[in-house]
Amino acid sequence: MLWAVSPQGRSVNLGEVQVKNGQAQVKAISDMQTFGMIVTAEPYFAVTQPGDEVVAEMLLKVAVN
Repeated sequence: MLWAVSPQGRSVNLGEVQVKNGQAQVKAISDMQTFGMIVTAEPYFAVTQPGDEVVAEMLLKVAVN
């Protein structure tokens, strides 16, 4: 599952990541202005909170001039 996570720790389920032929694609919308993204391994798609098994996370470095 793909999740958006706010700086305060609120998580929103953005959708199921389905892998086909070694590639995956997800289109999602969030009302959060600032968030991180994680992918978790879940037993089914309708979970309301991310589980402990994080399989990917987004890290973004921003250069400040």
